[in-house]
Amino acid sequence: MHVSVKGPKPAKPEAGRLGCYAANDLMVCYRAESSLSNLLYAHFSRARDEGRAFLKGLFELPADILPDKMAGIMSGNFHPVANPRFNGALNELCEIMNQEEFCFPRPG
Repeated sequence: MHVSVKGPKPAKPEAGRLGCYAANDLMVCYRAESSLSNLLYAHFSRARDEGRAFLKGLFELPADILPDKMAGIMSGNFHPVANPRFNGALNELCEIMNQEEFCFPRPG
């Protein structure tokens, strides 16, 4: 999986507006989780429940993060999990991420 290393520094939130940022972050995370879950629909018979359980486990899974500043990419090597279906879903998710060549933050 490749992620851009370069990008602007995040803006500091205004005092008194942290609650708004927290709610916004929560919605962004939920939507991202839902989008990832939809990509993996074929791997789980109970897509909503199993897909979200897989993603929650994935977010806590140990991984090696290898930044390459010269190339401007960051690679992630995930450790295999015990469930073969989850390994298949993880492989497919990595393939999708590599094909899309995601850049964070997106140039705007």
